[in-house]
Amino acid sequence: MKRTNLIVTAVLVAVLVVLPTFSSLINLYIDWLFFTETGYTGVFSKTMTTQIASGVFFGLLFLGFALVNLVIAKRITFPGKDYYTISGTPLTINLSYLRTIQQAVTFFILLIVTIMMGKWGASLWSEILLFGNAATVGFNDPVFGKDIGFYLFQYPLIESLKQFIDFSLILAIILVGITFFLGGGIQITQRQIMIDPRVNRHIGILIGLVIMNMGLGFYLESLRMLYSEHGVIFGASYTDV
Repeated sequence: MKRTNLIVTAVLVAVLVVLPTFSSLINLYIDWLFFTETGYTGVFSKTMTTQIASGVFFGLLFLGFALVNLVIAKRITFPGKDYYTISGTPLTINLSYLRTIQQAVTFFILLIVTIMMGKWGASLWSEILLFGNAATVGFNDPVFGKDIGFYLFQYPLIESLKQFIDFSLILAIILVGITFFLGGGIQITQRQIMIDPRVNRHIGILIGLVIMNMGLGFYLESLRMLYSEHGVIFGASYTDV
Protein backbone atom coordinates (compact mmCIF):
# COMPACT_ATOMS: atom_id res chain seq x y z
CA MET A 1 0.00 0.00 0.00
CA LYS A 2 2.79 2.41 0.92
CA ARG A 3 4.67 1.55 -2.27
CA THR A 4 1.56 2.26 -4.33
CA ASN A 5 1.13 5.63 -2.61
CA LEU A 6 4.76 6.50 -3.35
CA ILE A 7 4.31 5.61 -7.02
CA VAL A 8 1.14 7.68 -7.28
CA THR A 9 2.86 10.61 -5.56
CA ALA A 10 5.87 10.37 -7.89
CA VAL A 11 3.63 10.31 -10.96
CA LEU A 12 1.64 13.32 -9.75
CA VAL A 13 4.82 15.28 -9.01
CA ALA A 14 6.17 14.42 -12.46
CA VAL A 15 2.98 15.50 -14.20
CA LEU A 16 2.38 18.63 -12.14
CA VAL A 17 5.93 19.87 -11.59
CA VAL A 18 8.60 18.21 -13.73
CA LEU A 19 6.91 18.33 -17.13
CA PRO A 20 5.71 21.97 -16.89
CA THR A 21 9.13 22.97 -15.54
CA PHE A 22 10.91 21.24 -18.42
CA SER A 23 8.69 22.99 -20.96
CA SER A 24 9.29 26.35 -19.28
CA LEU A 25 13.05 25.79 -19.30
CA ILE A 26 13.00 25.18 -23.06
CA ASN A 27 11.10 28.44 -23.64
CA LEU A 28 13.48 30.20 -21.26
CA TYR A 29 16.50 28.98 -23.20
CA ILE A 30 15.00 30.18 -26.49
CA ASP A 31 14.32 33.62 -25.01
CA TRP A 32 17.86 33.79 -23.64
CA LEU A 33 19.31 33.02 -27.07
CA PHE A 34 17.16 35.73 -28.66
CA PHE A 35 18.05 38.46 -26.17
CA THR A 36 21.72 37.48 -26.24
CA GLU A 37 21.86 37.74 -30.02
CA THR A 38 20.11 41.12 -30.00
CA GLY A 39 22.31 42.48 -27.20
CA TYR A 40 19.51 43.03 -24.68
CA THR A 41 20.57 40.65 -21.93
CA GLY A 42 19.73 43.34 -19.36
CA VAL A 43 16.10 43.27 -20.48
CA PHE A 44 16.08 39.48 -20.22
CA SER A 45 17.57 39.56 -16.71
CA LYS A 46 15.09 42.17 -15.52
CA THR A 47 12.16 40.24 -16.93
CA MET A 48 13.30 36.94 -15.44
CA THR A 49 14.01 38.44 -12.02
CA THR A 50 10.56 40.01 -11.91
CA GLN A 51 8.86 36.81 -13.04
CA ILE A 52 10.61 34.67 -10.44
CA ALA A 53 10.04 37.13 -7.61
CA SER A 54 6.39 37.65 -8.55
CA GLY A 55 5.70 33.94 -8.93
CA VAL A 56 7.28 33.05 -5.60
CA PHE A 57 5.54 35.94 -3.85
CA PHE A 58 2.01 35.15 -5.03
CA GLY A 59 2.46 31.41 -4.61
CA LEU A 60 3.70 31.73 -1.04
CA LEU A 61 1.15 34.43 -0.23
CA PHE A 62 -1.71 32.17 -1.25
CA LEU A 63 -0.20 29.16 0.52
CA GLY A 64 0.34 31.13 3.72
CA PHE A 65 -3.20 32.51 3.71
CA ALA A 66 -4.72 29.07 3.11
CA LEU A 67 -2.56 27.38 5.76
CA VAL A 68 -3.39 29.99 8.40
CA ASN A 69 -7.10 29.42 7.88
CA LEU A 70 -6.74 25.64 7.84
CA VAL A 71 -4.63 25.61 11.02
CA ILE A 72 -7.21 27.75 12.80
CA ALA A 73 -10.00 25.44 11.61
CA LYS A 74 -8.12 22.30 12.69
CA ARG A 75 -7.41 23.64 16.18
CA ILE A 76 -11.09 24.10 16.94
CA THR A 77 -12.56 20.86 18.28
CA PHE A 78 -16.20 19.82 18.28
CA PRO A 79 -18.13 16.91 19.81
CA GLY A 80 -18.89 15.54 16.37
CA LYS A 81 -20.14 12.26 14.99
CA ASP A 82 -18.41 9.67 12.87
CA TYR A 83 -21.41 8.97 10.65
CA TYR A 84 -24.20 11.01 9.11
CA THR A 85 -27.25 9.26 7.71
CA ILE A 86 -29.45 11.42 5.51
CA SER A 87 -33.09 10.73 6.33
CA GLY A 88 -35.16 9.27 3.52
CA THR A 89 -32.14 8.21 1.47
CA PRO A 90 -29.68 5.31 1.71
CA LEU A 91 -26.75 7.76 1.81
CA THR A 92 -24.44 7.36 4.81
CA ILE A 93 -21.42 9.64 5.18
CA ASN A 94 -18.49 8.04 6.99
CA LEU A 95 -16.68 11.04 8.47
CA SER A 96 -13.98 8.99 10.19
CA TYR A 97 -12.87 7.60 6.83
CA LEU A 98 -12.96 11.01 5.18
CA ARG A 99 -10.78 12.44 7.95
CA THR A 100 -8.09 9.87 7.18
CA ILE A 101 -7.74 11.05 3.58
CA GLN A 102 -8.44 14.74 4.18
CA GLN A 103 -4.84 15.67 4.93
CA ALA A 104 -3.47 14.02 1.78
CA VAL A 105 -6.19 15.48 -0.43
CA THR A 106 -5.74 18.95 1.08
CA PHE A 107 -1.98 18.71 0.55
CA PHE A 108 -2.36 17.91 -3.14
CA ILE A 109 -4.97 20.63 -3.63
CA LEU A 110 -2.71 23.21 -2.00
CA LEU A 111 0.28 21.97 -4.02
CA ILE A 112 -1.56 22.22 -7.32
CA VAL A 113 -3.15 25.59 -6.58
CA THR A 114 0.10 27.05 -5.21
CA ILE A 115 1.90 26.10 -8.42
CA MET A 116 -0.94 27.59 -10.46
CA MET A 117 -0.89 30.81 -8.45
CA GLY A 118 2.88 30.99 -8.81
CA LYS A 119 2.62 30.68 -12.59
CA TRP A 120 -0.19 33.22 -12.63
CA GLY A 121 1.86 35.60 -10.49
CA ALA A 122 4.84 35.23 -12.81
CA SER A 123 2.61 36.23 -15.74
CA LEU A 124 2.04 39.60 -14.06
CA TRP A 125 5.65 40.67 -14.57
CA SER A 126 4.79 43.37 -17.11
CA GLU A 127 2.04 44.82 -14.90
CA ILE A 128 4.40 44.86 -11.92
CA LEU A 129 7.10 46.65 -13.88
CA LEU A 130 4.58 49.18 -15.16
CA PHE A 131 3.31 49.77 -11.63
CA GLY A 132 6.82 50.14 -10.23
CA ASN A 133 7.82 52.59 -12.96
CA ALA A 134 4.60 54.57 -13.05
CA ALA A 135 4.74 58.11 -14.39
CA THR A 136 2.28 60.95 -14.60
CA VAL A 137 1.00 62.04 -17.99
CA GLY A 138 -0.05 65.49 -16.85
CA PHE A 139 -3.63 65.17 -18.02
CA ASN A 140 -6.54 64.17 -15.78
CA ASP A 141 -9.64 62.31 -16.88
CA PRO A 142 -12.77 64.51 -16.89
CA VAL A 143 -14.90 62.18 -14.72
CA PHE A 144 -12.81 61.05 -11.75
CA GLY A 145 -9.99 63.55 -12.01
CA LYS A 146 -7.27 60.90 -12.03
CA ASP A 147 -4.11 61.29 -14.04
CA ILE A 148 -4.15 59.22 -17.22
CA GLY A 149 -0.95 57.57 -16.03
CA PHE A 150 -2.97 55.78 -13.34
CA TYR A 151 -4.94 53.89 -15.98
CA LEU A 152 -1.83 53.10 -18.00
CA PHE A 153 0.52 51.99 -15.22
CA GLN A 154 -1.34 51.21 -11.98
CA TYR A 155 -4.87 50.11 -12.80
CA PRO A 156 -3.96 46.77 -14.50
CA LEU A 157 -2.08 45.46 -11.45
CA ILE A 158 -4.77 46.61 -9.01
CA GLU A 159 -7.39 44.75 -11.04
CA SER A 160 -5.25 41.60 -11.05
CA LEU A 161 -4.77 41.83 -7.28
CA LYS A 162 -8.53 42.01 -6.86
CA GLN A 163 -8.89 38.77 -8.82
CA PHE A 164 -6.18 37.13 -6.71
CA ILE A 165 -7.96 38.09 -3.49
CA ASP A 166 -11.28 36.80 -4.83
CA PHE A 167 -9.86 33.41 -5.73
CA SER A 168 -7.91 33.04 -2.47
CA LEU A 169 -10.92 33.89 -0.30
CA ILE A 170 -13.34 31.61 -2.14
CA LEU A 171 -10.97 28.64 -2.06
CA ALA A 172 -10.23 29.29 1.63
CA ILE A 173 -13.96 29.26 2.40
CA ILE A 174 -14.36 25.92 0.60
CA LEU A 175 -11.39 24.27 2.33
CA VAL A 176 -12.31 25.64 5.75
CA GLY A 177 -15.94 24.59 5.29
CA ILE A 178 -14.90 21.02 4.46
CA THR A 179 -12.55 20.96 7.45
CA PHE A 180 -15.26 22.16 9.81
CA PHE A 181 -17.74 19.64 8.40
CA LEU A 182 -15.38 16.72 8.88
CA GLY A 183 -14.48 17.97 12.35
CA GLY A 184 -18.11 18.16 13.46
CA GLY A 185 -18.55 21.93 13.41
CA ILE A 186 -21.19 21.59 10.71
CA GLN A 187 -23.71 18.84 11.45
CA ILE A 188 -26.50 17.55 9.27
CA THR A 189 -29.70 16.43 10.97
CA GLN A 190 -32.99 15.21 9.57
CA ARG A 191 -34.53 18.67 9.59
CA GLN A 192 -31.71 21.18 9.53
CA ILE A 193 -28.03 21.93 9.25
CA MET A 194 -26.50 22.95 12.58
CA ILE A 195 -23.45 25.22 12.47
CA ASP A 196 -21.30 25.94 15.51
CA PRO A 197 -21.01 29.68 16.38
CA ARG A 198 -17.22 29.48 16.02
CA VAL A 199 -17.67 28.18 12.49
CA ASN A 200 -20.10 31.00 11.74
CA ARG A 201 -17.58 33.52 13.02
CA HIS A 202 -14.66 32.17 10.99
CA ILE A 203 -16.54 31.73 7.73
CA GLY A 204 -18.42 34.98 8.34
CA ILE A 205 -15.13 36.90 8.48
CA LEU A 206 -14.05 35.36 5.17
CA ILE A 207 -17.40 36.14 3.56
CA GLY A 208 -17.14 39.70 4.88
CA LEU A 209 -13.76 40.03 3.18
CA VAL A 210 -15.30 38.73 -0.04
CA ILE A 211 -18.00 41.41 0.17
CA MET A 212 -15.39 44.11 0.81
CA ASN A 213 -13.45 42.90 -2.21
CA MET A 214 -16.65 43.03 -4.25
CA GLY A 215 -16.91 46.69 -3.28
CA LEU A 216 -13.41 47.23 -4.64
CA GLY A 217 -14.52 45.47 -7.81
CA PHE A 218 -17.47 47.84 -8.24
CA TYR A 219 -15.13 50.79 -7.86
CA LEU A 220 -12.73 49.38 -10.44
CA GLU A 221 -15.62 48.74 -12.81
CA SER A 222 -16.62 52.39 -12.55
CA LEU A 223 -13.09 53.37 -13.56
CA ARG A 224 -13.17 50.89 -16.43
CA MET A 225 -16.10 52.78 -17.96
CA LEU A 226 -13.67 55.45 -19.11
CA TYR A 227 -12.24 53.14 -21.74
CA SER A 228 -15.12 50.73 -22.23
CA GLU A 229 -16.35 49.94 -25.73
CA HIS A 230 -19.78 51.02 -26.99
CA GLY A 231 -19.86 50.00 -30.61
CA VAL A 232 -17.73 52.51 -32.48
CA ILE A 233 -17.38 54.72 -29.39
CA PHE A 234 -14.83 54.16 -26.63
CA GLY A 235 -15.15 55.60 -23.14
CA ALA A 236 -17.97 56.57 -20.81
CA SER A 237 -21.11 57.60 -22.65
CA TYR A 238 -23.76 60.01 -21.40
CA THR A 239 -25.77 57.11 -19.92
CA ASP A 240 -22.75 55.95 -17.88
CA VAL A 241 -22.10 59.25 -16.16
